[in-house]
Amino acid sequence: MNEIPLSWFQRHLTRELLPHRHQASVTKDGFFYPYLSCDWRRKDGGAATLVTQSRLIYVFSVGFWATKNRKYLAAAINGGNFLLRHFFDEKHGGFFYSCDENGFVVSKQKDAYGHAFVLLALSYAYKVSGEKKFLAGAVQAYRVLNHNFRDDLHGLVWKMSRDWHDLDEYRAQNPMMHFFEALLAFYEALAGQKQQNELEQLPDPQAVLRTAEEIVHFLFSGVQNKKPFFLSEFYTLEWQPYYLNRSGPISIGHHFEWAFLLSGAVTKGLPGKFLMIAENCLRTALQYGLDEKTGAIRSYIDFNGEVTDKTYYWWEHSEALRSLLHFIIRRNKTELTEAFFVIFDFVKKNFLDHRFGGWYTQLNEQKMVIDGDKGSGGKLDYHQTALCYEAIKLHHLSKNPVVSERIRRKVNN
Repeated sequence: MNEIPLSWFQRHLTRELLPHRHQASVTKDGFFYPYLSCDWRRKDGGAATLVTQSRLIYVFSVGFWATKNRKYLAAAINGGNFLLRHFFDEKHGGFFYSCDENGFVVSKQKDAYGHAFVLLALSYAYKVSGEKKFLAGAVQAYRVLNHNFRDDLHGLVWKMSRDWHDLDEYRAQNPMMHFFEALLAFYEALAGQKQQNELEQLPDPQAVLRTAEEIVHFLFSGVQNKKPFFLSEFYTLEWQPYYLNRSGPISIGHHFEWAFLLSGAVTKGLPGKFLMIAENCLRTALQYGLDEKTGAIRSYIDFNGEVTDKTYYWWEHSEALRSLLHFIIRRNKTELTEAFFVIFDFVKKNFLDHRFGGWYTQLNEQKMVIDGDKGSGGKLDYHQTALCYEAIKLHHLSKNPVVSERIRRKVNN
């Protein structure tokens, strides 16, 4: 068995993803162009949303961490400034959903999924820049997520009006998962902070972790002992599993994502029993999502485990690779190495654009590219950056002589 090529991910991020994204999306005013063609050209029109603007703040924050190139720091700071200046709702609190390149508000709705990415992005922007305004913005996002977006059952309302009226027709786990992800980043941003004065009351980092723990109990308490282990994607307003007539009720990619997030959360102090939930998520994703012959990752399945969407998307493959890298190296699950390589080979062969760079968005059932755009409302290298970020950290870990020898023996046995 070949050694896992951790250095490949550092090169991929620093030599390909970041330069293309910076050149294509960044403006001097801090607005990030989200909509890009296959060859990285900007498409006409299209506002930035909380999701697109925040994801790219995250991407460039990680980019500065990985390269120490100050153009990425400047992009993260300018993007954060644009977010705080134009998206923030001075009257009702929280952040508007979308703005155009001139800073005019396009949608005044409030969106929990978008706010989760605000919390994530501003936590990272603060960590790399040290600018207090980003920490203050993260605190505001945390507070509205923890209060304004809560429903009577203590779940999250996804979509709300500007003045905080529930607009949901159904609930979903996705905003709560990304709130969980953002809470872990927010916890790290708060760690070691000191209150400067009585007026600047920062949340207690341990309270932030307790909020994360509550999310896990809320979503997983009804499924952790069931077989098969399926976390529903959609729910009724009373938080009962719901088969939304769309892709399907079970997301393979989100099971990979939860596996990674829960395992990482245990290292930050959340209960060790969450590692069992993480392993169950990973087991489900591999059992029902991986085509072992080709390395392709399926997207959605129904409650019987049958595939409901035969399109292949970039992001599930990125999340699968990140989760597998994490478990192989940090959790010594070397039996997963073969699965990692078959997915990695599939990605390199089918999703990487060897002409223009970056990743394609979608493949059809015959593995033909049906969407090659490099930027959209959801595709902005957030998933690939998160994958490369974890791989780089694992690469640093593997340079420790003791750890390196352990990894070498286990992977090559």
